[in-house]
Amino acid sequence: IAMKIFHASQVSVGEAGDYFQVLFNEGPEDSANYLLIQRDFEEPVSKKCYVEDGMPVTAGHFRVSRAQLGRDRFSAELAAHRDNRLEVTFAVSEADFAELKRVMKIMIPHVRIAE
Repeated sequence: IAMKIFHASQVSVGEAGDYFQVLFNEGPEDSANYLLIQRDFEEPVSKKCYVEDGMPVTAGHFRVSRAQLGRDRFSAELAAHRDNRLEVTFAVSEADFAELKRVMKIMIPHVRIAE
């Protein structure tokens, strides 16, 4: 199992109608270390999230087989993918963590929350 691990200095959460997004970014917008997770609930509903992490092999729609969100860490495993383990550490306020947790539960309903 290959793994990508980094620390995000920026975490942003977005929502527009049936579209949800979380972006963990190591630094400026052009940083190569980032993790973008998106899910669109418009018809037809797919159980896959769009995942992108700056590597060409990890850009596309994947089923998230396992995910855990903690107060300072998010990890996920992507089903049927060669580089399938992603982990990012971060530091956010209580309010920002509550919003991150809310959106992650919508995008990945089976995410384990470890507070």
